[in-house]
Amino acid sequence: MNNYRHVIIRYFINQQKIEFSKTLLMEGMSVTDIAMLLNFNTSSYFSTVFKKFTALSPMDYLKKQQDS
Repeated sequence: MNNYRHVIIRYFINQQKIEFSKTLLMEGMSVTDIAMLLNFNTSSYFSTVFKKFTALSPMDYLKKQQDS
């Protein structure tokens, strides 16, 4: 049961980080800087987590938002 709670908590934390990162992307912050700010080990791992939550890479998300 503890492991299950840990997974839920990690999911919620990552969800919040990705929501915040969307704002940072729109403000022009780089993917690398966002990854560092939000304590992801690498920008590659940040991009992987971002894509799991949005189905888009950070740059594809930014482009889609700018085209809207």
